[in-house]
Amino acid sequence: MPGSLGAGRYDVLPGSRDGLVKVDSWTKRVKLISLSARSHSIAPTKKDATMVNLNLLDAVLTPVRPYLKPIIAAAPSPVHNLGISLLGNTCYTTIVRDLNVSVTNNACVKLAISKVLGVGIIAASAVVKVPQLVKLLNSQSATGLSFLSYVLETASYTISLAYNARHGFPFSTYGETAFIAVQDVVIAVLILVYSGRGALAGVFGAGLAAAMYALFFSGSSIVDMKTLGYLQAGAGALGVASKVPQIMTIWQQGGTGQLSAFAVSYGNLFPLFFRGCG
Repeated sequence: MPGSLGAGRYDVLPGSRDGLVKVDSWTKRVKLISLSARSHSIAPTKKDATMVNLNLLDAVLTPVRPYLKPIIAAAPSPVHNLGISLLGNTCYTTIVRDLNVSVTNNACVKLAISKVLGVGIIAASAVVKVPQLVKLLNSQSATGLSFLSYVLETASYTISLAYNARHGFPFSTYGETAFIAVQDVVIAVLILVYSGRGALAGVFGAGLAAAMYALFFSGSSIVDMKTLGYLQAGAGALGVASKVPQIMTIWQQGGTGQLSAFAVSYGNLFPLFFRGCG
């Protein structure tokens, strides 16, 4: 409800007990004033804070919405189709086309944030081990790198990828495993080539192809869903165990050699961190 608390116009936020929004008639700036400490004995809840934030964002978008909507509408059809495939037609229309982020669309806003985080993780995972690839190619040396470590990590990611794909989960929830697995395979092959064991690269490729067929395409004839569930349960432990050969290699060779610190740190930690936060 409107009030006259000084210069400008104040409106109580819908769904909030504790906040007022001040919209300056000259600058159009939006300002939140918390009245909970002065007029309420009950502390604001997390839900209240979410409502305040969404309504503030909606208030900020209000003056620019007429200018942004034509730009969004003019986007190519493939862009709209991609958005609809991620958010669904209802939420895409509400959040993207109409730019409606009020508390009445809280579920769609949460979905959009989740999808953006998922796509961001996948995009980052596509290049997270590029520094290691570049270092290998430039030096043409596999000193300090463990082939067994990359084989075990590839196996861990491949199992997780198969489990999620065969269960039909959205790609945005596990896509980073596919990109990291591909990069691991390339690094593993380069390790063999630059360590004078290039002939084994073909054997490694054949073994990987057989494993992928069993995990992805054999149905219940080789790896059924129950067995795949057991494998998935052990994939995390396998991923952790994959670090042991790399540590042993560094200790035996007395240095990290061509190992990329960036690829090791961010390649292993960032999917776990962001998925845990998502």
